Amino acid sequence: DTVLYINSFQRGFSSSNLFVKSLGNHFGAGGTACFRNSQVSNLDFQMKLGPAIEYNLFKYTDASTKQLRFIYSLGYEHSNYSEITIYDKLNDYLYAQNLNILFMYIKDWGYFNASLIGSSYLHDLKQYSLGTNGLASIRITNGLSFNVSFGLYIYQDRVDLRKGSASLEEILMSQREMESNYNYTINFGISYRFGSKFNNTVNPRFER
Repeated sequence: DTVLYINSFQRGFSSSNLFVKSLGNHFGAGGTACFRNSQVSNLDFQMKLGPAIEYNLFKYTDASTKQLRFIYSLGYEHSNYSEITIYDKLNDYLYAQNLNILFMYIKDWGYFNASLIGSSYLHDLKQYSLGTNGLASIRITNGLSFNVSFGLYIYQDRVDLRKGSASLEEILMSQREMESNYNYTINFGISYRFGSKFNNTVNPRFER
């Protein structure tokens, strides 16, 4: 019998920074600065910078019970790749737009939140991604809840994919992102929460 031994090591870091100024009861404006390195995603270094604006259909003072927020952002994206991509590039200098729609509703029986996320590169609108996810939490008793969550994502903007086929080791150890047009998840579970039921919605501005 042949035994296959594989040692795996993955490295990466990410930093997401947000700057926000309130513009009344419904609007907020600011900017983002994100930095990333990922061996799995073929990124030696990636930087995203850009402005964003948010509109909340409800007042921010009602954020602890209901939210319907629209966040639109434009950004400059600079990427240095570890290996040549399927587009024969080692660097990219791109501009992208993003739209997030987020809904949250809390009642005595529990809460529900959902989001719709879309983005595209400005130089080619056919390079886009769409996604939706949600979570329903039904209160069984004080602090104890039954949860159902889901997610569905469609990708047409995988500009960072490595060129060439993956090795057996990369496939088995998930060391490399594979070309895929969609991803979906569904989860069920039970949770118990301590403290105030509203303690994570004190300041929802630009929260994603």
